[in-house]
Amino acid sequence: MKNHHHNHPIHPHANAPKHEDIALCAYLQWIDRGQPENLHEAIWLEAERRLIAKGT
Repeated sequence: MKNHHHNHPIHPHANAPKHEDIALCAYLQWIDRGQPENLHEAIWLEAERRLIAKGT
């Protein structure tokens, strides 16, 4: 992704959780909730919010 004003890559926020960390957290939540079929996105977003709140 490019910043159109400066022509250099935009770096993600330093405190943003890594994809792998979100995936693991979401997977564990999904398992804990009984592997629901229709909540993948909601669980992912919740995992992301939790990790951001924890600062990881």
